[in-house]
Amino acid sequence: MSVTIRDRLISVTFKGDFKMAMTQSIDETQKVMASVTFYNAANVAVRAPGPTAWIIDNPAVAAITPDPDSVSCEVVAIGVGSANLTVTQGAFTDTAAITVTASPAATMVLSFGAPVAK
Repeated sequence: MSVTIRDRLISVTFKGDFKMAMTQSIDETQKVMASVTFYNAANVAVRAPGPTAWIIDNPAVAAITPDPDSVSCEVVAIGVGSANLTVTQGAFTDTAAITVTASPAATMVLSFGAPVAK
């Protein structure tokens, strides 16, 4: 299996039926695209041999929207925490951990309430 991460796009290449632990971290204001690529025995990219299923096990942390091509999927942060993204196609299956962290503060604003009698 090979993994390529470019511009928040994860490309996972399956060669045989084995597992590789993978983790993607995003903050609660982000989303990321995940995709899979299938190769034949000559290491040439081929179409997915059938529909690909995408499942997220914790929808309170991330939501997924598979693309119509079924080989890519948008993962959108919902809340802070951890979830597992599983992709399956026939005999191929893999799971990646998704970690959503709190968005860091970018600015601070000091404000006052309305004055009241003491």
